[in-house]
Amino acid sequence: MAFIFTDHISTPDWIIEILSKGCSKLEMQIKYQLYQEASVQEYWLVYSENNAIHQFVLDDNGIYQLKNMYADDDKANPALFPELAIDLIKVKVFETWLD
Repeated sequence: MAFIFTDHISTPDWIIEILSKGCSKLEMQIKYQLYQEASVQEYWLVYSENNAIHQFVLDDNGIYQLKNMYADDDKANPALFPELAIDLIKVKVFETWLD
């Protein structure tokens, strides 16, 4: 995963992926590994059908660690922006438009 800006390649610091019903376990494993290898600092998997988010953050060895699991009416705190509290109900993160 990389984004190209003029003369250099940049990796995003944070990826939020909303999983669709058809998303396979293999697809999730491949993306997880790619994002980890690309040093994406924070990776969120949003399971809209289960009203859950898994928050992974790279450790000092470049390996993802599950930092938090959020659900329902929790307030999610990105590791990259610790002062930010995302109210999952107010942003309607679990409403799905993929049906």
